[in-house]
Amino acid sequence: VVLEPNGFSEDGASHAALVAPAVPVDGNGSASSMSIEDLLRQVQECKVVLESNGSSEDLLGALLKLKKCGCLPTKVLGDTLIGKTVNAVAKGAEDDAVR
Repeated sequence: VVLEPNGFSEDGASHAALVAPAVPVDGNGSASSMSIEDLLRQVQECKVVLESNGSSEDLLGALLKLKKCGCLPTKVLGDTLIGKTVNAVAKGAEDDAVR
């Protein structure tokens, strides 16, 4: 499927589910001012903390930092594999707040 910039294919059919946002969206629905490079750097920093099996406070801090990033673009998710890390932390965490 070839998509036009508006998320529609040449035949006019909507394929919005196939289109990832170009920039993350914060909780208010407005676009974040962070560049992809800044997001990658911040997500990688959080990933290091999450993989270090640190204290619950450190894990919660990293998770909150990720939450503040909003919706992450597909490139960031694919390059960092942060989803797998977050799932592993959730499964292995003893603290309910971290889960």
